[in-house]
Amino acid sequence: MSLVDPATNGAYFFSPANKPLVKMFQTLGIQSLRVGGNTAERATVKIPDKADIDSLFGFARAAGVKVITHSA
Repeated sequence: MSLVDPATNGAYFFSPANKPLVKMFQTLGIQSLRVGGNTAERATVKIPDKADIDSLFGFARAAGVKVITHSA
């Protein structure tokens, strides 16, 4: 399961609506979130669409973190 894809309940894991996760990032003082890496390069991993990316960056804004992406 990709953490960017909608979860089984239809909600994104990294979403500004995931208030407990936003609060946890803030409480722990997490400043960055790295996405990508070698698992993202597998052919079985879906390429994120606009809604996936919007949700991830909306979460980052809400949590006050910088998104770091893997580049090939």
